[in-house]
Amino acid sequence: MNSKTFNWGIIGPGRIAHKFAEATSVIDNCEIYAVASRDVKKGEEFSKQYNAEKTYSSYEDLVNDKNIDAVYIATPHPFHYEQTKLALEAGKNVLCEKPFTVNAKQAKELLDLAKEKNLFLMEALWTRFLPIYKLVRNWLDEKIIGEIILLTSTFGYEFERNLTDRKFNHALAGGALLDLGVYSVAISQWVLRKDPISFSASGFLGETNVDEMTAVNLNYGEGVVSQFSCNLLSANDNSFIIY
Repeated sequence: MNSKTFNWGIIGPGRIAHKFAEATSVIDNCEIYAVASRDVKKGEEFSKQYNAEKTYSSYEDLVNDKNIDAVYIATPHPFHYEQTKLALEAGKNVLCEKPFTVNAKQAKELLDLAKEKNLFLMEALWTRFLPIYKLVRNWLDEKIIGEIILLTSTFGYEFERNLTDRKFNHALAGGALLDLGVYSVAISQWVLRKDPISFSASGFLGETNVDEMTAVNLNYGEGVVSQFSCNLLSANDNSFIIY
């Protein structure tokens, strides 16, 4: 067994980063080595809590630390692209929080860069690692479910209506689709293992110009459709159904 310690660097020590750090604490030979935050005090408090050896106020300094094996990026959505690119160009493997980027062009550029440099790059979509996925994949592969014609899903919560919060902030790529809808898109792609040939969407833009509720139809051809809704206004049953 390889006894080398795998060192993580974290960019953005917010709420989700705490979840990540707690998870790494139960993995053998894995530790939080360094943290980078524009808020020095916040970074130092995070480092102290998880026994990180270094705290940086510069993202550039963190990605250039030769002792770091991979970088976990947990900043707000619009910054994922530039910070992932920064880490890849420094030769670091990257695990980036969802949504990976805010558009397909950025995602393709980062994937191409990772392939060019032979580096690991992944979107941190936690639902893909739920044990139920393995069971459902067996059902799909063995045709136990039968021929799929329709996927439906809902994902919504009644969030506190704080218009300064990231979820309602247009400048921070807030809105239901990028915060919640990505899960429905991801599971549709996972089940069907192909891209849709067309799509349509409708929704409601709130006073901060983010989509507070969105409904989407993904047409996969051959009579197969995925329909989902996501919203920041009300609690849903948050289910996914295969027909």
